[in-house]
Amino acid sequence: MKPLGQRLVEAGLINDTQLQSALREQQKTREYLGRILIRLGYVSEEAVAAALSAQARVKYVDLGQYSPQPEALQLVPEKFSREHLLVPLSYVGKVLVVAMANPLDIITIDELRRMSKGPVEVVGATQSEVLEALDRAYGSGVGAAWNEVVEHSLRHVVGRRGAGGAEADVAQEPPVIRLVESLLTRGIQEGATDIHVEPE
Repeated sequence: MKPLGQRLVEAGLINDTQLQSALREQQKTREYLGRILIRLGYVSEEAVAAALSAQARVKYVDLGQYSPQPEALQLVPEKFSREHLLVPLSYVGKVLVVAMANPLDIITIDELRRMSKGPVEVVGATQSEVLEALDRAYGSGVGAAWNEVVEHSLRHVVGRRGAGGAEADVAQEPPVIRLVESLLTRGIQEGATDIHVEPE
């Protein structure tokens, strides 16, 4: 198996001087060689991802053409996916297909096999595309869940007001719903037309 640097040199993407410079930098920072080459501006992220995929003997893909399936996302926690720079793409026939920024990470692949209780097929992708795919996949899910909470709370608050302002017992409601209901109730009492929540 040829090292990443050698593959890039043979492909004419970097020269020996650039490779030696990146290797010296690696001795200082302990970063992955590919990240150093990208940071130094010697090569593109796409070129490194394609070379890593070739080194791992897996397919290199453009994640913009893929939509992760819910069945695959449910098998791998979001935190794990972000920490290991991967995105589950599909789960068909008990085979989990995962795009990874580092398809040579054997330890992570073994952990994915344990999670899915079956074989794992790996494809390569750039780190930025993996992160963008994760934001699309999990971000939309968070947004939908938040909208559902707001709609539920709004119906609850309006229902209480319609009942003559009688206070319903909301102690059994989940904390996030109680919080939203509190915000909506205060907004209605103050005649607000919009409610904005800003993070600290």
